[in-house]
Amino acid sequence: MDRIFSKEEVNTGRQREFDYLKGFFMIFIFLIHAFQATFSAESTLVSGIYIVATMTGAALFIFVMGFGTVYSKRSGPSDMAANGVRMVAYQYLNNLLYIAAIILPYPFVKGLLTDEGRDTLRLCIRVYAQYTNIFFITGIIYLVLALLKKLNCKVYVYPMIALVMTLIAPLVYGREVKVPVIGYIIKLLIGHDMFVSFTPLYFLSYALLGVAAGHMYRHIRDKKLFYRIVLVIALIVAAVWWTVIGVKYIPDPSTLRKDMGYGYIHPGLFRVAASLAHILIAAAVVFFINDKAEGSGKTDRKKENPISAQILFYGKHISKYYALHVVVYFVALGFHGYLGFEPRQCWGLMLLSMIVTEGMVRAVVRADELREKRGGSRFETILKFAFPYLVMLALLLLRLQQLDKDRAIFTPREFDTFVWALFVIMIIAAQVLYVVNKRMASQKAREDAFMETARDIQSGMVPPETAYEKENVRIEAISRPAKAVGGDFYDIIPLDDGRFGIVMGDVSGKGVPAALFMSMVKTMVRDRILSGMSVERTLNEVNDELCASNPKGMFATVFAGVFDENSGELTFANAGHMPPVKTGADASFVEVDSGCAIGLFEDAGIICQKVVLKKGEGILLYTDGTTEAVNLQKEPFGEKRLLQAVSGQDSKSLIEKVAADVIKFSGGQEQFDDLTLLMLSF
Repeated sequence: MDRIFSKEEVNTGRQREFDYLKGFFMIFIFLIHAFQATFSAESTLVSGIYIVATMTGAALFIFVMGFGTVYSKRSGPSDMAANGVRMVAYQYLNNLLYIAAIILPYPFVKGLLTDEGRDTLRLCIRVYAQYTNIFFITGIIYLVLALLKKLNCKVYVYPMIALVMTLIAPLVYGREVKVPVIGYIIKLLIGHDMFVSFTPLYFLSYALLGVAAGHMYRHIRDKKLFYRIVLVIALIVAAVWWTVIGVKYIPDPSTLRKDMGYGYIHPGLFRVAASLAHILIAAAVVFFINDKAEGSGKTDRKKENPISAQILFYGKHISKYYALHVVVYFVALGFHGYLGFEPRQCWGLMLLSMIVTEGMVRAVVRADELREKRGGSRFETILKFAFPYLVMLALLLLRLQQLDKDRAIFTPREFDTFVWALFVIMIIAAQVLYVVNKRMASQKAREDAFMETARDIQSGMVPPETAYEKENVRIEAISRPAKAVGGDFYDIIPLDDGRFGIVMGDVSGKGVPAALFMSMVKTMVRDRILSGMSVERTLNEVNDELCASNPKGMFATVFAGVFDENSGELTFANAGHMPPVKTGADASFVEVDSGCAIGLFEDAGIICQKVVLKKGEGILLYTDGTTEAVNLQKEPFGEKRLLQAVSGQDSKSLIEKVAADVIKFSGGQEQFDDLTLLMLSF
């Protein structure tokens, strides 16, 4: 077991096999709902796909949901409770959208409706007014997981509760509770009504097992060996399951499809074990395929493949696809007279939904990205991207008004022609997308090579880690740019008579422009200090020279000092940089004249200051990437936490301690600014 598992958490990255499986699951859903949402008779092929999907579909989705809470950076009780309430609200908002989609075509086809079509319309409205499916389930499960997390339950408690839920669920399914309101709520949780698509009580087992599996996966050190062993066990369980199923349904195979679908709401311990086996088999297969591609050096080519990229995109945004694609089906059902489609028409409808839903999801994702980057309300950005769809809808309604009332919207032949045209368009679009992606990947590779070269050049000027030590003094420094290259810099300049210079600066902006400006400022400051020029004159001269020729208006904050290790005196000048911290028995900020950043105004009048260090004391220089780092609640690290981080610490390891505290505080948030620290210990 030691070959497979580690006591420490060593497997903390994304588990890519589950990302792929969620994407495959969405494709199954596109197909299955094309038949279910339109009340259409399934073909033998679709029935077979449905039977397989019942073993891995919704169970997989809920299992991965629980699994993901272990890997998520936002999995605290309050976060999960908020997600739970949000998902339940989404369910009923989604129901309103479903009803609107069903009713929308009615004014344009009511003259063509049969009695059966009208009955179907009434049934749909009644069912979807109180419908519960994957959103309601995940909402309830999030609330349960939030409670368990709040109670600090041990990992082994989750599978124990899962086992109890699996045993209890068949016993309470369909039980009537004749209490107003409470009885209705219980019915939503345990099932037994046509508007309850899934029962949370049953699917809670998969989420709890997912949480337990997530904790286990974090300790896997050898996934290949793990999956080899798991695959054997899972194949045995699956073989036993299908053997039992085969023997049971040999006398009456026609009931297999119905009973397998019934298993969605009427659970059993054997079925949970079999579903979990199917999930692990699928995960193992995807893992070994992906591992083989990486081992053969095809990883980059795989990333260019639009099909695999699309599957991963399905997995990442599965909730959006799930919500929106059904709307397309319901609109089509209304146009069809609220009657079932032919199987071939359902396949075409699936294709149409994939295209239309793709456009809607991409628009929503893009709107969210712009809202985060540029600000503004969610309504404004979504309205901006919804405008083309509103225009298309208006044109469609105008076309419907002009239809003759004695014929359907499409004849069977016209519908077939339409479907084949869509296939051709998809093939052409896929080829175009592949070529465009390949060119973009090639361009990105060239840009990455350029940035790598720039990073290497900058590393020579500002190495990421530096240590300088003499008899009475030690200097350590680290620099971690937010991008490949950054605008922070520091310098250690050996002088004569036991003196040396220390410099730290932060250039406005990021990326290559900031790196170029940084290299110029660093060289100008270094040359002057090496020549024996005082620090205040150095910064004033560099400032005047930059102001005389600075077309882009860039500027930099700079702290420059000369330390005498014989007397412990630090003579320094500050040009708008962060005040240094004096470390020792009592950490405190050094009172400095803040000065003016260089490159903004001529004749800045930067002055000279002094501070004397005692033995055991030190000076910590840092850039604003330290104090302005934010956590998930958008709170800055701040000066108070910086003082707490350095108080009572051994100066030899202090900068690593501060950097670790900043990273821990940010909680996995993306680093938006360069992080640079320099520690002088006397």
